[in-house]
Amino acid sequence: MTTIFLPSIRSFVGDQFYYVTTLSFDELAGFAPEDTDLIGGEEDIKAGASYVILANPKRPIGQIIVGVSGGSPNWTPLRVNTPDYDGITEGQKDRIEGRFGLLSFDGSEQFFVIEGRYKIAGIKFALESKPELKDSCVSVIFVSHECENDKNRRKRTVQYRR
Repeated sequence: MTTIFLPSIRSFVGDQFYYVTTLSFDELAGFAPEDTDLIGGEEDIKAGASYVILANPKRPIGQIIVGVSGGSPNWTPLRVNTPDYDGITEGQKDRIEGRFGLLSFDGSEQFFVIEGRYKIAGIKFALESKPELKDSCVSVIFVSHECENDKNRRKRTVQYRR
């Protein structure tokens, strides 16, 4: 896998970092981990995809949350030239600076879906039926942390869903 660069906004709570970005349907279908443990039959997934993605032109998908473990995800801040709007304070300018950047993955990371397995399955199915949707975009939140084993990864996934 080659290094992937994504524009992102970085946030954090305590020592937990979150990176908000967008991926096209095509990027997500190729990038998404395969651990989509789906409940329900394939026909249920196709019906949901058909309604949400194919039949609804607004495509209200929402965000997808992906956990990142291992490897070396890297975030580099971008310098933002904040315009001189009337009323913008130095504190607001400081808050803007350092929040926007490039998130990169070198391919050594492990990814797992925290929220959005059905959405990803629906997107993949929709692309089979309508490849012209490939440039549609969805918000993706990457959550960075370390998990020593599969049991801890699943435990952590349940914690994020609560």
